[in-house]
Amino acid sequence: MLLRTPVFLMRHALSVCGFLLVGCTPASPPPAVPPDPNLKALTLEPTSGAKNFLLVSSGSPYIDPDGNRLGELEVKGDDRTYTTRLGMVWSKQFNPANQVKTYLLTVTLAGPIDETHTFSDNKPTAFLEVDGEDLPNGRPIDFPNGSFISVQNLKRSTPPRLEIELSEEAVKVIEHAKDKVTLKVQLKTDRIARSTSCFGNSGSVDDYLDCRFPYTGRNLSGAELSRLKALLVD
Repeated sequence: MLLRTPVFLMRHALSVCGFLLVGCTPASPPPAVPPDPNLKALTLEPTSGAKNFLLVSSGSPYIDPDGNRLGELEVKGDDRTYTTRLGMVWSKQFNPANQVKTYLLTVTLAGPIDETHTFSDNKPTAFLEVDGEDLPNGRPIDFPNGSFISVQNLKRSTPPRLEIELSEEAVKVIEHAKDKVTLKVQLKTDRIARSTSCFGNSGSVDDYLDCRFPYTGRNLSGAELSRLKALLVD
């Protein structure tokens, strides 16, 4: 019979505990990705108030059944709140390899996005105005020929969004804005069309379609416009 001394047993116990402690030590988190020194961004979260506006599909102001002009809407359903508020991320990326700058506006829709409340598939889905003048839409390949922005609809991506590439010409126009820069986006929303906020209240097909494809938008002026210009200017 093998006798185990107290010292042996103590050493054995300590070695087991040491093994268990090492085995249970959580893995170290991966190192944080350092910020890209060649990427600058301005994030404007969805907000309420007079900066927002809402239009029916014909372009007229959105009027609810009580005769009120609305700048935004919230529609509750299925324990979720659908909204027309827009968020923006303006970014400037510099590529030191070819010395080229790329300008991008990423647009998000606050709240849930699903088949009943999302960005429209109509083209163009988004519009940018500077002091009330539209910036022409086109393809990036057409930028040297006068196009200013190119809209890509990524509503089925994660997160759902629109990506608007801006040409150098568009950036120059924005830098010289005197009053405001306006973003306008078309939605496809059965949530609004079927809600009590729909302006027509007659149940006609025309009223339904006017409410189903509204334009929601946001004006940048004052301090927000100044911050945008500061981002774009070298």
